[in-house]
Amino acid sequence: TVVDAVLLWKESVDKQMEGVEPCPICYGVLHPKTMNLPNTSCANCHYKFHSVCLTQWFRTSNKVKCVLCQQDWVY
Repeated sequence: TVVDAVLLWKESVDKQMEGVEPCPICYGVLHPKTMNLPNTSCANCHYKFHSVCLTQWFRTSNKVKCVLCQQDWVY
């Protein structure tokens, strides 16, 4: 509903104001389906991603490299 969308937007803005950076893949602070914060970080550049976004990136790009720094992803 519209109310749910506005509440999600407000919570996302609140998190950004607290200093949480958005996921570089979906550009959101809260993942729209899981409501999780970006929690999986690259060992090289240290950016944080939603694990769901990162899994989708690996699957569709046929790469296992960081979206931003393009270094091999280390688990």
